[in-house]
Amino acid sequence: IRTVGLAVYPVAAMVNHSCAPNAVAMFEGKLVRIKAVRPVKTDQELSVSYVDLCATRTERQIDLKNRYGFVCRCIRCSNPWKKNEVERVNERVVKEENKEEEEEEE
Repeated sequence: IRTVGLAVYPVAAMVNHSCAPNAVAMFEGKLVRIKAVRPVKTDQELSVSYVDLCATRTERQIDLKNRYGFVCRCIRCSNPWKKNEVERVNERVVKEENKEEEEEEE
């Protein structure tokens, strides 16, 4: 995720992070809208991702610790054995890139 500007949105700032969010923050001019991306129950907390969801668990954890000072304990981070498809694809791509680099060095 690339920073393109800074702003203060006190209400939106109360929305917590999750690597398995049920909402997204959408910026429209000077407004920010929190929009659900799946059904949300009446008393269920809204959450958005503060980091790139396509990153690996390790990359997300490092980014969150460095930028926001906390360790995520969401469902995706607390159960690393339940990798989603994006994480599996990312790992395959990295392995292939490393393999190609090794072959080039030989």
